[in-house]
Amino acid sequence: MSLVAVQVFGRSQLKISGITSLAGEPLAGGAARIKGAQNGTVTDASGNYQIIAKDTDMLIFFFVGREKTEIAVNKKDHINLVLKESNCLIKKGF
Repeated sequence: MSLVAVQVFGRSQLKISGITSLAGEPLAGGAARIKGAQNGTVTDASGNYQIIAKDTDMLIFFFVGREKTEIAVNKKDHINLVLKESNCLIKKGF
C-alpha cells in the first residue's frame, strides 16, 4: 500500500544538466530556475548548468537580449537548448 502511495504522491528529484547556447556558441552567465520557486543556477563559461528539480517542474531559462524559454522537466535528466534573440527593444531611462 505505501509503495502505491509513493508512486502516486511522490515526486522524484532529478539532477538535470545541459548546455545553453546562442546559435551554436556557449552561453556563459545565462540563468536557469524552477518556475514558481527561488531555486536557480547560472551557466558556466562553457554554457553548462546543473539544477535539482522535480520531474513535474517547469524550468525557465533566460539571458539579457534573449527570449525567456520554459521547458517541462518531464522526467528528463539532460536538457540542451538554444536561446533565441529577443525582439524587444530596451528603452533608455525610466
